[in-house]
Amino acid sequence: MRIERFDCPVQFLRLLLKRLKSAFLNKIDERSHWRPPVWRKKTRQFSWKCFVQEEVEAVFNDSSTPLTTKKSFRGDQEIDYCNPVQLTGMSAIAQAKANASGLTGQRNQQPTCRASLVVGYGEGRATREFEVIWWPDIYSNQQRGKLALRLYVAKVMLTN
Repeated sequence: MRIERFDCPVQFLRLLLKRLKSAFLNKIDERSHWRPPVWRKKTRQFSWKCFVQEEVEAVFNDSSTPLTTKKSFRGDQEIDYCNPVQLTGMSAIAQAKANASGLTGQRNQQPTCRASLVVGYGEGRATREFEVIWWPDIYSNQQRGKLALRLYVAKVMLTN
C-alpha cells in the first residue's frame, strides 16, 4: 500500500524520521517523476526503511489519525470480528451443522477477508518494511517536497 502527499513541508518529514528511531537511509537515487500533478525529468529520491512495527504504530498513534493494524471484512463491509469464539469437538460439529442448515444467523457474521499490517524482516528476499520516500527537488521551494509512505498489508481471503 502506498500513501502519497504532494507539497509536504520538510518539517513533517523531519518529525517522522525523528520518531522512527530505527529507520535508516537505504538509498539516494536520481529518478524521473512523470506522475501528475508535477512532472520532472530528473529529481532526487531519498528512501528510508524501518523494520520495527511498534515504532510505526507509535508514530501513527501519536497523530490525529490512529493506525488500525487489523480489520475484518464480510464482502465490502467492515465487521467487528476481533475475538472469534474457539469451539471444541462436538460443539464445533453441532455449530457447523446448524450453519449448513441455515438455522442460525452466525454465518452472516463470519469474515470473508482479514487484512493486517505487517512490518518486519520476513523470510529471504520477501521483506516487509515500512518505507519513507522523499522527493525534495520537485518544487522550486526547498522547504517542500513529495512524501510517500509504503507499507505492506497482508490479506487473507476466507471461504465458508
